[in-house]
Amino acid sequence: AAQLAAKARERWSGKAVGTLSAGAGLGGAALVAPAVAGFTAEGVAAGSVAAAWQASIGNVAAGSTFASLQSFGATAVMAPAAGAGLMVTGLLGVGYLGWRHYNETPPALPTAPPVPPGGQDPVFLSEAALRNAIVELGGRPEDGMEREALVALYRALVAERDAGVA
Repeated sequence: AAQLAAKARERWSGKAVGTLSAGAGLGGAALVAPAVAGFTAEGVAAGSVAAAWQASIGNVAAGSTFASLQSFGATAVMAPAAGAGLMVTGLLGVGYLGWRHYNETPPALPTAPPVPPGGQDPVFLSEAALRNAIVELGGRPEDGMEREALVALYRALVAERDAGVA
């Protein structure tokens, strides 16, 4: 139970870092985007995407998306710096997740099934070897027996032999 709880905490913390990093990065991008588009504290920057947009719409209506972005650009003097900080925070978080994934111990490979007492696991024997092993154990495999039936017969003979030895 303790291992299960530790694994759940470990997985949750990775998801939390990923979610916070993505949120910080997207939030930062949202704060920086208006300035990059040309909405600045001095007004619309000449030759910018915002200038081209303004030229295409002519008179800007109050309350429109353009007006809201211009208002944000004019009043949010610290927004680009805060946005850049949030984007760096997001990148650091994603970098941490990558580092953690790279340095994680790979899962253990599955082990082979246990060999039954007294012999090799019949699943790994060829059909001819399986028939020979059955004969050596005193059994008589019938012609046309399915592989599953041969495996079951082999296992029964091994169990019978080992029970007689004990």
